Amino acid sequence: MPRIEEKIAVDGKLDEAAWQQALVLELPFETEPGENIPAPMKTTVRVFYNKDSICFGLDCSDPDPALIRSRYSERDQFDADDLVNINLDTFNDERRNYFFGCNPWGCSATASRPWAATYPGTPSGIRPAASTTGAIPSSSPFPSPPCSFSGPRPQVWGLDISRWYPRDQRHRLGLVRIDATTTPTRASS
Repeated sequence: MPRIEEKIAVDGKLDEAAWQQALVLELPFETEPGENIPAPMKTTVRVFYNKDSICFGLDCSDPDPALIRSRYSERDQFDADDLVNINLDTFNDERRNYFFGCNPWGCSATASRPWAATYPGTPSGIRPAASTTGAIPSSSPFPSPPCSFSGPRPQVWGLDISRWYPRDQRHRLGLVRIDATTTPTRASS
């Protein structure tokens, strides 16, 4: 992931030069209801970090934008909407993650799971932003050794990014394959 110090406006647009220099990923799989089949829609993710934040920008293609489901709602109350989720495994141990997501209105959801008893509370420093862009400040309470984006050694975190695409049925598009026989399915993961 590149370190880019250029400032961006958190406005749902990916038109600044920093986004052009960012790491580009795609969500190639549909993991629900299909099991690891090609994603029916293109979703491009751009990600970079600076001394203060990790920045994610998602471009979610849709052949019929009139069908996008999005409600302006209270925090954590939009599971039936089109939405994107970022899951950070800051220990890279596949046992717990910090999750944040937002719908096209920028309504947000955050959580730490599945071991919330070990790391109680929601990361209060997470700031999802306009539409499908968000930033995570380095001051967030992620228990990772160390949680500084300008630290002396590289950090290796696990990452999954998903897009929920509800149309005739609810599709989950993802960055990684998920084996449905061993992984429990959650509507907000």
